[in-house]
Amino acid sequence: MPRQHRACSSMSHHHVRNWWAVILLMLLALLPTAHTAAAPSEAAAQLWLPTPPGEPWKILQGYACGSHNAWDRYSLDLVSAEGATRGAAVRAAAAGTVFIWVPKSGTLILSHGNNLYTMYTHMQSAAFTNAGHEIARGEVIGTVGDRGSPGTPHLHFTAFTAEGTWARNRRSVALTFAEGYNLPEIGGCNQHGGKILVAGDSTVPPPTPADTTPPVLIPAELEVRIPPETPTLITWPAAIDAHSGIAGYRLYLGADPQGTSPWFVTDPELLTPPLAPGGYLLRVQPLDHAGNEGEWVTMATISVVFVP
Repeated sequence: MPRQHRACSSMSHHHVRNWWAVILLMLLALLPTAHTAAAPSEAAAQLWLPTPPGEPWKILQGYACGSHNAWDRYSLDLVSAEGATRGAAVRAAAAGTVFIWVPKSGTLILSHGNNLYTMYTHMQSAAFTNAGHEIARGEVIGTVGDRGSPGTPHLHFTAFTAEGTWARNRRSVALTFAEGYNLPEIGGCNQHGGKILVAGDSTVPPPTPADTTPPVLIPAELEVRIPPETPTLITWPAAIDAHSGIAGYRLYLGADPQGTSPWFVTDPELLTPPLAPGGYLLRVQPLDHAGNEGEWVTMATISVVFVP
C-alpha cells in the first residue's frame, strides 16, 4: 500500500507540473501583444494633425478607457474649439494610399508603408474611396460627422501598425505630431483630454491636381490561331496614360463582341486557359492608378483549331 500511495503522489505532482507548463505557455503567448501595444517608436512616418490648419481643436476624449481601451488605446476624439465641427475638412496626416473605406462607420484608413496606417472615423463623407488611390500629405480626404456614433460630431483619429495584406494584429501607437505636439503614455483614463491642438500648414504642399483623364488603349487587331486545350501567351501593346500611369487591365475572353468582365491582370499579357475548338474574342479595358477606366477594346480574334 505505501508504494501505491507514492505512485499516486508522483503522478499528482507530474500533472501539477504539466498544468503549470500549459499556463506558462499561455502567458508567454500573450506577452508579444502586451509588449507591442504601446510602442510609439514603431510609427516611422512623420504625422501632421488631420484638422483644418490654423484652427484650435480640442481633445474631447484621449487615450485609454471608454471606447479607447482595446487595440486602439492611443486614439483621439477631436472637436473644434471655436467653430463648427460637423462638415469641417479632414486632412491626411501623411502621404499614403487608400486602404479601405467603411461607409457605415464613416471610417477611412490610409496606408503609409512600413506597416503604418492612419484611421479617420465617424466622417460625414470621404473624398476618395477607391483602394490604392494615392493621397498627398495635407490633402483633404473627407469631412467630420457622426457616422457610427450618432450625437456629438467628432473625428476619431488613430495611427496604428499592422501586418500583412489584411492589416492583421493592429496595434495603435502613441502620437507625436510635426507641429510639435508629443502625446506619450502618461497613465490613467482620458489621457491628454482637454488639450488644445492647432494644425500647421506652412510646409504642406498644394494638392496635386486630380487625374481625370482615362487611359487609352490602341486596338491591335491581332489574329491568333492556337490548338485546342493548349494554354497560349498572348501579348498586346501597353496602354497610354500620361498622368498617374497604368495600374492594369480588365479582360474578357469569349464570343460576345460587347463582352466585359472583372478579370484583372497587371501586365499587357494573357496566358489563355485551355480552350475548346471555336472562335473567341479577347477584349481589354485599361485602368490607371487614379481609378480612371478606359474604353473596352477588342485586341485579338482567337481561332482555336486543330493544327495539322
